[in-house]
Amino acid sequence: WVKFKEAGVRHMPVLSSDGAMIGIVSDRDLLKQFVISDGKVEDARNVSVKEIMAVEVIAAAPHTDIRRVARAMLDNHVGTMPIVDEEGQPVGIVTRSDILHAIIHHPGLNFWA
Repeated sequence: WVKFKEAGVRHMPVLSSDGAMIGIVSDRDLLKQFVISDGKVEDARNVSVKEIMAVEVIAAAPHTDIRRVARAMLDNHVGTMPIVDEEGQPVGIVTRSDILHAIIHHPGLNFWA
């Protein structure tokens, strides 16, 4: 939880020992493991990241058209999409907010065709 708060993110990739992405964990996945009692956060159970991460992750290449990323996110009901290089190494994450930012700041894109 601390890493999420420090980084100001809601999703983090889970990497193998060689740096390839093997899953993703969201702040919601993590929060489901805690209980709030009398205003205090308590660990509900001792779990590993492997137990709560999503392993079927759709990802895109760095040069994928943002419209294709948006369509894949919509079709797969996900709010974030990791961006990976040719070796499967994560290089970034695109979120719904990033998509909205692109629409607002790049009006030349024809999103409605």
